This record gives sequence, C-alpha cells and structure tokens, in this order.
Amino acid sequence: MDVIRVLVADDEPLVRFGLRALLDTADDITVVGEARDGAEALARTHELAPHVVVTDLRMPGMDGLTLTQQLTALPNPPKVLVLTTFDTSDGVRKAMQAGAGGYLLKDAPPEQVLGAVRLVMEGGIVLAPASAARRSPPPRPRAAHPRGSPSNSAAVWRASASSRRRSSSTWHRGTPTRRSPSACT
Repeated sequence: MDVIRVLVADDEPLVRFGLRALLDTADDITVVGEARDGAEALARTHELAPHVVVTDLRMPGMDGLTLTQQLTALPNPPKVLVLTTFDTSDGVRKAMQAGAGGYLLKDAPPEQVLGAVRLVMEGGIVLAPASAARRSPPPRPRAAHPRGSPSNSAAVWRASASSRRRSSSTWHRGTPTRRSPSACT
C-alpha cells in the first residue's frame, strides 16, 4: 500500500484543520475527508473508503465509541485510532474492546500521531504512555538499545496483526517503529 487514506472525525473544526494539516505533511498519508460526528463519519467511510479513521471519543450525536463499534463491524473495516483529551482507564478499555487499534491523547507530539497512524494501519496497537502503563506491566529490563536509548515520549504496545492475545504481544517503549513484533523482545 502506497498511501494511507485517513478520515478525521472530530466535532471541533480547529482540531480537524490541525490534524489535516499535520497528516498531509507526510508523503505516505493523505486525508480523504472529515466528519463532525460519528454518524457523518460512518456515512463518509462508506463514501470514501479510508484505511484509517482518526476519531475523538466525545462528539455530539453518535460518539467515537459507537462509531468504532460500527466501523469494526463493517465487511472491510478501516482501522481506528482514537485521539482524545480523555485519559481514563474506562475510556481506553471501552475503545480497545470496541476494536480501536490505538488510543492517543491530543497532547501527543506530531511525530507520535503520524507514527500511530502508520502503526495502526499495519495492525499494531498504540496507547498513550499513561494509558499503556495502566494496561500492562512495565517492560522487562533488556540489553542496551543498539542506537542509544529509545525516546520515552511514547509507550507502544505492539501486537501481531493476526492475534491480540497477551501471550503473543510485545511491549516496546519508544516512538512507533516498523519493526516486527518479534524484534522488540
């Protein structure tokens, strides 16, 4: 796949504008549409066939959780990345149970958002640092990183695309990478 097609769903026009501006800076990502709420996002998904939907949790009308459930029930569902201001255990749990591939906070650095879109597209799971710390035990100590210490600006819990079972998942701290899950152990 050459270009990742993204639909942005958020009730705040400035947030949609900013996300479009950010995502369109990447050569491998293009924003194909925007939506003000979940119902509009669902309709635009049928119309535009995005690969990834970046959605807020709280929107008027159909919220992001309901949208995520409906999107993941489609025959060829897009991947879903939740981008929100609400960092609650309940929100993370519900979003992941609904089928979201990632949960980031709106204060995430731009490069983390770009990396999260790519990683979710590949079938990985991305969680905001505090959210990841609540979901999983801390990572095991490991040998020194070959290129120095990885950044602690993001916590990424990687799982194979074929299985999200804890026994086959891998924890990796740092910026999302394209390494295979087995390379992170």
